[in-house]
Amino acid sequence: MVDFTVKGNSGVPSLSSSEAQEVYSLIKEFGNADNAFKSQGNSAFYNKHFEIVDKEVDRLFNEMTCKLSGCFVVKEAVPPVYDEDGEVVSEGEPVEFFKVTTETAFKNSLSSDLLDTDEVYLDFKNGLSWSGLKNKFVAE
Repeated sequence: MVDFTVKGNSGVPSLSSSEAQEVYSLIKEFGNADNAFKSQGNSAFYNKHFEIVDKEVDRLFNEMTCKLSGCFVVKEAVPPVYDEDGEVVSEGEPVEFFKVTTETAFKNSLSSDLLDTDEVYLDFKNGLSWSGLKNKFVAE
């Protein structure tokens, strides 16, 4: 008999990166976090663990989309400073966006304390080549 008992979130043990990878594999296998949680026969992981991993995957997918689309901010703009007479005291600096160069540089720009970013990147690519992925997002 399958136990679908939902464990409470208070006192939820922390999630190691190896456990997060297991949860991610279940999410991929069952299509979403809810189905993956319900697939566990022995409730090895808490529902909160699936929520945490799902949010981390979303964060990484959004970051990759933003970087490839040219909207990922690396450095915020700094406005110019004026004195009382309206004279420029210090010039401002424009916003700096992530620049897509090589696949290796792109992959190295990703980080996660929980998930293997190489695996998440491959899932994000969904079979596309690097050129195909860039063409999908980068406006030439």
